[in-house]
Amino acid sequence: MFIGLTEFYETLKDSRICHVGGRTGSGKTLFATAMAFKLWSDGFVDYIYTCYPCVANSKEKSYTDAVVVLDEGGKVLGNRSFATNKMGAWTADLRKRNIILLVPSKSKVDKVLREMVVMPGAKYGNLIWVYKWLYQDDLGTEEGKFFLVNPTYYFGSYNTRYIVNEDDIKNLETIMTMGKNEYKEKNSNNSEQIESRINSIVFDSFGEDYGFKKEKYQDKRINLLELWR
Repeated sequence: MFIGLTEFYETLKDSRICHVGGRTGSGKTLFATAMAFKLWSDGFVDYIYTCYPCVANSKEKSYTDAVVVLDEGGKVLGNRSFATNKMGAWTADLRKRNIILLVPSKSKVDKVLREMVVMPGAKYGNLIWVYKWLYQDDLGTEEGKFFLVNPTYYFGSYNTRYIVNEDDIKNLETIMTMGKNEYKEKNSNNSEQIESRINSIVFDSFGEDYGFKKEKYQDKRINLLELWR
């Protein structure tokens, strides 16, 4: 259970990407797992995918409506000269696809992933763990803290000793990129339906009411479509 989470939670749903930093054993992966559970239980996403064994991992594969946890993401998306070729696969169309990407990592990650950062703070035994967060963009800075109560609830929900390997990363990357063509095709079909509807409105309404001929109205129709898009 989280306390004082609201501002961070709403910002995360807008930002879509969050880097979770901190030293080894500080609670990075536990937080990411707990947040994935919350996003799923709140109905904000339908699927959970992690690169480590976790009881919440979805068996069904989907390229939309998911929270994705890339543990030790600095190994994959850390060095900018290497990461730029990979970045598109992990960050493209997150809002349109309704995906949230959580990246717990001791290593520094690419700056694209550092707009929103969470850092573990003080721990009061296993009763309350404190987390601080920071969000920065061109418009300014937001920051705050929240509390995870009874973190032991998530103990045993994932393998804390598991070492993420290359195959785990590839499997997660496949999920992030799968269905890309199908997604584009689906949206292309929607655009065609919208265009057909506009054609009908323009030609039926303006054509009949104002006497425009279809061939003479093509330029105006195209302008309307551009405004619609």
